[in-house]
Amino acid sequence: MKRPEHDPQESTDTPAAPSPRTTIVGGRPPEKADAAQTVPTGLQRLLRLASFDGAFREELIRRRGAAAKAAGVPLTASESAVLAAIPAEQLAQMAGNLPPPAPGRREFLRQTAATAVVLLGGAALGSTQVGCPLAAGGARPDMPPPPEDRDAGAEAEAQPEQDHPVTRGISVDIPPERPDQSEMMTGGGAAPDMPPEPER
Repeated sequence: MKRPEHDPQESTDTPAAPSPRTTIVGGRPPEKADAAQTVPTGLQRLLRLASFDGAFREELIRRRGAAAKAAGVPLTASESAVLAAIPAEQLAQMAGNLPPPAPGRREFLRQTAATAVVLLGGAALGSTQVGCPLAAGGARPDMPPPPEDRDAGAEAEAQPEQDHPVTRGISVDIPPERPDQSEMMTGGGAAPDMPPEPER
């Protein structure tokens, strides 16, 4: 009986799989270079820019996704969701807690942050300092008009005619003056009853 040249159980179309590597816990399956997952670093890059430039930090707090797009920092779907859910106070605190960058990267970070701020329509700061927070101005109250304007407006308004004088509330009843001498008292005081005269 003639023996076949190739074993039917062996496949000649696909190459043999590489043997697993041996570790202290046993065999480990082979790994490919393209199978390794990349760690997203978009949030870290945004926080680094926000920690170095105060103007970019304000834009990142107000306009999360637009600031990342203007800075040229790509974000994954999970990073975009996390960035949108972080409160403004916590986001500013996270940016402020980062250590200062290396001296060789400061100029690059400054130019990147300034370009992003200009693209967002803001004004880039002329000079920035690491860890220097911006003073919040807040909303200013409406200033009242000058006194002469208020008086002129009051005089221009027509005052309605009133049938009764305007009262100023309930006034206290003034008590009458006390007499110097009581009307029930005589000049000499109370006279005693005189006994009747005896009959003669």
